Parts: sequence; structure tokens; C-alpha cells
Amino acid sequence: MIRSNYSVLPWYTKLSQQNHRNFYAYGRAYALYTGINQVPPFQLVRAKTGAQIDYFKIVNFKTGVETDVTSAIIVSGLTVYEGTDYDIIIYPATVGIGSSTLFEEGGYYAKMSDGSNIWYSDVFAMSSRVDQMIKVQFCHAQDMSYTGGLIRYEDGFKNYVYVNSTIGKPNFEYEEEVTTRNGYTFPLQQTSWKSHQFDFAAPEYLADLFRLIKLHDYVTIYNQDITFECDEFTPTTEWQEQGDLAIINCEFKTDTVVSVSGRSVTSETCPINEGLCLTVQYNVVATIVLNSDEYNGFYYENNGVNTSFVAGDYVLVIEGGVTRLYQFTRISTYQLVSALGNEVAYDQRTGIYYARPLLSNEFFPAAITSLNLASGDTWNLNWRGIPGSVCEFYVQSADGNERLVAIKESGVIDLAIQFERKENDISALMKVTSAKCGVFYTTDYFPFEGVGAWIVETDFDVQ
Repeated sequence: MIRSNYSVLPWYTKLSQQNHRNFYAYGRAYALYTGINQVPPFQLVRAKTGAQIDYFKIVNFKTGVETDVTSAIIVSGLTVYEGTDYDIIIYPATVGIGSSTLFEEGGYYAKMSDGSNIWYSDVFAMSSRVDQMIKVQFCHAQDMSYTGGLIRYEDGFKNYVYVNSTIGKPNFEYEEEVTTRNGYTFPLQQTSWKSHQFDFAAPEYLADLFRLIKLHDYVTIYNQDITFECDEFTPTTEWQEQGDLAIINCEFKTDTVVSVSGRSVTSETCPINEGLCLTVQYNVVATIVLNSDEYNGFYYENNGVNTSFVAGDYVLVIEGGVTRLYQFTRISTYQLVSALGNEVAYDQRTGIYYARPLLSNEFFPAAITSLNLASGDTWNLNWRGIPGSVCEFYVQSADGNERLVAIKESGVIDLAIQFERKENDISALMKVTSAKCGVFYTTDYFPFEGVGAWIVETDFDVQ
């Protein structure tokens, strides 16, 4: 049977099937880039069993050391979709994989089992530089079928792949429809458009994948701070004479069409996931301040419109710096909602999630609460997350660069994390993520205690 790949990260039933183990690859593993503590997105079709994942391990390509990340990657979105004729193991790669330590940059592959089968992924490379690469994201308005399976998009899945390349100078193309009379040419319609392109070396499994991108409804290309919403995406493949690699040239067009007929072309992005990013116990219509006009008038303002509370509405009320949950029960009445703990409230007006700890009546947003020196260059960072989320922690240097230092799953009690501060680091921040939405909340920068202050020494006594 001729094998074709339909996933960013391909999977095999034997290690010997990995791409670099082919005789014509000369043992050289291709760098399929992904972020630190991340596995590239994938979908793997298997026979219908309904079995869940028994284990998921990340294997260091050089040393062979295995790290079990089963529970963490399930939190990060690894699921099994049970279809009619087969199951699909799906991983969206929207958030990092929480771990006691960060993986080092370098090559890895994954090993996965459902208790009956064992699969091995191809090699991928964790890198801290993916934000400097081209990111090609693509999805479809409906599931995409192929012989023996499908790519499931109905739950908002988005494929993406990082390419270590640069987008070249654009081409400008013209097309015109003309008529000729008495030796003269008269344009009926003239159209001009602008196209971009980039190329890169890739093995066969990526050539398989890129041929599918052209068939997708939505293709978006990110190049550092620039976003291209593609109207057309056309890859061409040219195999090299030796080795396992081909040069893939990707030409794409965006909404740059200019036509004398006034035809409008509108680009679209992958649809945003419907629903909330986390499991929520309380949908709150607004957060208001005790004895404010909204509180006393029993309404909340939203987009310039005052809306009266109705019986059953949940409201977060700020009372002297403390945020508590109330329910509007009837005309002119707020009732405090009793504490259960480890619950999540979502403010529909601001889009902010709040968590209530065990045995507490107070709700808190995700935040860094303190950042202080432990000993030497080791710092303690205390934080509050939102149950069900995964939090990524970064430090910012004086030149504005961010460095990932930890990824943690938020639970009932969020313990302090420790990391080594480098000389140029000035502050920290936390990004709150979920498998469904990716990053959905980012805290403000929190400065290192005592760092950045000026110390002035003089020969004068201070008076």
C-alpha cells in the first residue's frame, strides 16, 4: 500500500519507519520545529476501540531518555474522538505541556500507546526561536475526508507548521481582457495582484502535507509581526538528486487584487472556537463596584447600553478590594452565593476568568502575586491560576525579549515556582492558556523586587 501523510507530525507503528532511518536519508533527522515543551499538532486515525491513551512519552533523540508526560499532555488537549468506523487521536498543540522542568532545545520523538498499540512519531525539534520563523496555519470549514479516515475540524482544530525560511520580495502580476477594433486594442477589464513566496527543504511527509494546504478553506501565514490571510496558496515540489529532501516553493496571494470592475475579494481566517475556553460554573453578566451607580441602579452598562439585571443573573461585586459572587434574585435584591471552592466564574462583559479557592467567598483573576529572591540567582514566583488552565511563565530582559522559564498546570493549590534569573532580566509575566483557545489571558509585567533601581555612590554625606 502506498502511504500518504495527512498530519503535521507523522506517526508509525515501528521506529524503523521514521524518515531518517530510510537508507537515502543517510541517518540525518529533519528538524520539524516546535516550541519548547511542545509537540507539533497531529491527528492519528486508528481502528475503532474507544480506548483512551495509556501513556505518552517524549524521547530525547540523542540520549534515548524517556519523559512521561501523559497527564500533562491530556490537560493540554490530547483527546480521542470516537467516530462511526474509526477513532481519531487528536492533539491541537495550542498550549505548552506542563512539566516539572523545561525540555532543552534539541531533537525528540514521541512514543504513545493505548494499551494495545504503540506508535512512534517522527523526529521534531524544540526551539525557542519559532517566533522568528514562518508559521503556516490552515483549517477547513468542515471535516476533510480521505480514504480510510478524515481530518477532523468540527471542534475548531487548526493545523500549523513552522518553516525556517523568509518571505521573498513580491511579484506583481497583471491580467486583462481586451477587444480589438480597427487595429486598436481596447481593455474591457484589467486586473493586477501581488503575490509572495518562500521556499524551504522538506522530507516527503511534509511534501504530502503541503499539497493538502491548497485544498483548505482558510490559510494564514504569520511572519513575525506580519499576518497574511491567503486567498490562494500554491506549493510546488522539486526533488533533489540526492538524499530525502525536496525544495518546496510556496506562492501565496492575499487580498491585494485591484480591478477596474470593482470586484471585491474578502479574506477570512480560521473560525474562532465557539464556547468558553474553560469549564465554568458561573457565567457572570458583569463585575460591578459596591454602591456604584450600576450597583444601586440594578443595571450594567455594555457597549453604551444600560441593561437591567434580571432574576438569576450572576454578578461579581467588588467590595473594598474584595470580589464576591452575588445572584440577582428579584427586584432590588442581591444574594451572596455560598462558597464551594475551586470554582470558575466568567465575566461576559470583560472576558476575564476568575477563580474561587477552596473554603473562600472571594474570587481572583489569574495573576503573579509576588516575585522575590530566594538565594543566589534563584527567584521564587508566586502565582494564582484558573482551574483547568495551563500557565506559561516568561521573564523579560531589558532589551524586550521574552524567555520561557516554566509551564505549570493550574490546580486547587498553585505552588511557587523557582527559576534562575539572568543578569539582564527585569520582569516576569504569565500567559494563561487552554487547549481550546490557546493563550486567552496575559498578565501585566511584574518587576523583580529590587531590580532596576539606581544605586548612586558619592563622596558626600547625605544630609
